[in-house]
Amino acid sequence: MKNTHEATPDTDVECRSGSHTEPQPQSSKDSTVSNYVDWLNEQKFSERKELIKFLFTIASAILTFTIAFRKDIIGVGEPAKVYLLQASWLMLLSSIILSLIYYFLEYRMMFYIRVRKVTKNIPWTHHAGLPETIAYNLSVYLTPLTFIGSLVLLTYFVLVNVH
Repeated sequence: MKNTHEATPDTDVECRSGSHTEPQPQSSKDSTVSNYVDWLNEQKFSERKELIKFLFTIASAILTFTIAFRKDIIGVGEPAKVYLLQASWLMLLSSIILSLIYYFLEYRMMFYIRVRKVTKNIPWTHHAGLPETIAYNLSVYLTPLTFIGSLVLLTYFVLVNVH
């Protein structure tokens, strides 16, 4: 039996002798651009993931050590502006929670990006709802901000209480 191929510009190539279909790009230029865009997206996600992983690790370590040694940090007497230390802990905790939200949503996003290749470039926001999209963007941008804010508060607390 002879293989016959039917193709239209927007559809897949069908192989009548087999039961599978293979996507066929419209042109080599479109394919190259699509591959380059996919590579850029993977690089962007990779860099973000490394940054969030680093912030998660450092925030967890700082929170753990400052809580574990709070009696040594605060001392016997009542230090000035303890609320700075407590606010720093809350910001570190929020940075950790936002990092976990990022990991969960990044995993889902990578799944949708793989699905998008099959479903002809439907954007991730089409598959994910508006709440997921907002939560992802908030976790990406607020994780570093809360971490930096906690470091500022912790540094100010130490400077006020150093004699």
